[in-house]
Amino acid sequence: MREQRELGARRWGITLTGDDTVVGLLGYNYWDVQHRRAAIGYDLKRSLWGKGLAAEAMELALGFGFDRMDLNRVEAHTDAANARSIRLLRRLGFWQEGTFHERYLEDGAFHDVALFVLLRRDRVRHLAPDRGREQGGNTPVTRRSYARRPWTASRSSCSAPSRNATSASCASGSPMSSAI
Repeated sequence: MREQRELGARRWGITLTGDDTVVGLLGYNYWDVQHRRAAIGYDLKRSLWGKGLAAEAMELALGFGFDRMDLNRVEAHTDAANARSIRLLRRLGFWQEGTFHERYLEDGAFHDVALFVLLRRDRVRHLAPDRGREQGGNTPVTRRSYARRPWTASRSSCSAPSRNATSASCASGSPMSSAI
């Protein structure tokens, strides 16, 4: 993934391992630092739908948001009729907080928008549903490797940035902090 930073926003391009071609976008469209909340959005090339790429990229972005941006709340807006997007958000631990009725006009028809939310406390529960603890420590036990190493991903091979850095690198060699 490659990152673009703007005032109040952080966006990444999704690339496949070994190829710098951007096949999707995701990121935080606004970021309210004071209230520790942001809205996330995503888009992926249609031919790559259903292959787990959006989920993988979202896990990386959510890890970055909660760990590096210190977010407490992440919101996602999706077309209320977009079953795939709703399924993805629910799999990631989001829950539906409400609906904006007839929010936008497209192709001559008004469409509803579903508002989904993931709170920090819900993400911790989602990552460690058994709420177990490792022996001798306070780190939640999880069944998912990304919970311990949120920047490691099988297809994108992203590496974690240092604590003081503002970027990370991916297998494509593109730093996550460079402009798309």
